[in-house]
Amino acid sequence: MKVIVFDYGGVISYLPTASDWKEIASLGCIDVATLNRFSGQLRGEYDRGTFSCEEYYQMVLKFAGVSSESLWPARIMQMAALDEKAWSHINPDTVQLMEDVKKAGYTLGILSNMAQQFLSRIRADYQSVFSLPDVSIFSCELRLIKPEKAIYEALLDRLQCDASDVVFFDDAPLNVEKAHDLGIKAYVWQTAEAARATLLELGVRV
Repeated sequence: MKVIVFDYGGVISYLPTASDWKEIASLGCIDVATLNRFSGQLRGEYDRGTFSCEEYYQMVLKFAGVSSESLWPARIMQMAALDEKAWSHINPDTVQLMEDVKKAGYTLGILSNMAQQFLSRIRADYQSVFSLPDVSIFSCELRLIKPEKAIYEALLDRLQCDASDVVFFDDAPLNVEKAHDLGIKAYVWQTAEAARATLLELGVRV
């Protein structure tokens, strides 16, 4: 193995909690199930960079049938802010693993679906984390999203190595499956401890 690549959401960061989604949904006067339904349908294009976080939540509310436009300007800004906050809790165990990978002499990468305005903020807030990777691939910068084949090809092109030399951790099984299709050694993320054990099995001593 030469390259170890990590997803961001649910890997480098913790996933949003149930209370996070409940708070966001309540601001939009909808329930969590409705929020999840429509936000899930639109999240890919948001991460691609098709629209801003505010536009994203405006569309979620529109599709959910929230018709009181007087609610939207202030509430949508609050929903967008809470969304970004919910994805901003860094997992220190993952960061430690990333640091150990780097110290051991392996190439470190990030491959993540991430919207532009969130990426700009999180890079500024956590410079020490986002300065670690040798290669960073973000959906909004390429207008490609996982699990599209082209974003994995872009990663391999940037790395200039064989797919079999790459280990990739992602919390979404479909993203892992599509990486496997290209020959990348991809694994569904569980914990930093489990990932460390997987790497040791592959001969990566960190």
